[in-house]
Amino acid sequence: MGLSSILFSIFILFNGFFILNSSIRDWWIWANWISPFKYVFYVGINNEFRGVKFDCYYSNSTDCGFKTGQELLDFYDVSNSDLIVREMMPHSIAAVRAVFLRVLEY
Repeated sequence: MGLSSILFSIFILFNGFFILNSSIRDWWIWANWISPFKYVFYVGINNEFRGVKFDCYYSNSTDCGFKTGQELLDFYDVSNSDLIVREMMPHSIAAVRAVFLRVLEY
């Protein structure tokens, strides 16, 4: 029970949403790459924001944040999401499922 809580916290913290990939220290980057939530987050954000253009209703255009979905994807560094969907995500899901099932047996 304790091990799965620690793993879950590490996976959530280092998935790329709370801490950007560019801000993660070299000795913690492994947590980003093994987090299954990273791949789900990348697929979801890619699906929702690719090719989208945002309307700004404010008079000052600097208040808009991101003007296009591509700017948001560049901010999160989701440029290689097609590779993630095809190659990494199925393996990550299988590995995490095996680990969590093993942990739940105890």
